[in-house]
Amino acid sequence: MKAIAWQESGWQSAIMACDGGIGTMQVMPDTATWMNTRFGTSYDVHTLSGNTMIGAAYLQWLIKYFGDVWFGGSYDLNPDDCEDHRSPCLLNAVIASYNYGFGAVDLPDRIEIPNPRYVENVRALMTQCTCLSY
Repeated sequence: MKAIAWQESGWQSAIMACDGGIGTMQVMPDTATWMNTRFGTSYDVHTLSGNTMIGAAYLQWLIKYFGDVWFGGSYDLNPDDCEDHRSPCLLNAVIASYNYGFGAVDLPDRIEIPNPRYVENVRALMTQCTCLSY
């Protein structure tokens, strides 16, 4: 989560992206609405706590969804299970989906990683980010 937040916003809580992304986790308005409705919450995407709660819940949902559908109920995000940032492992699917939308990753017959550069950046940040000291 720290690496994704750093990649998305550089941990800037008040940032608004031209594509509509909001705050630290760059949550899209429709995603915030969907997550709040799905889980019966009322997190405010415009506050730091609400934004990070929605982002975290979305990541948890992606892990559960892809773990159930493609990985037989396994939710292991071990980077060693991935050949590289292009391989369709659970970790890459979750990272790619957070950025690109799960519909672009979850295809009818396979997992596609449409944004391998983003996945590569986040995976590098998972081990080399100054954000890890917080």
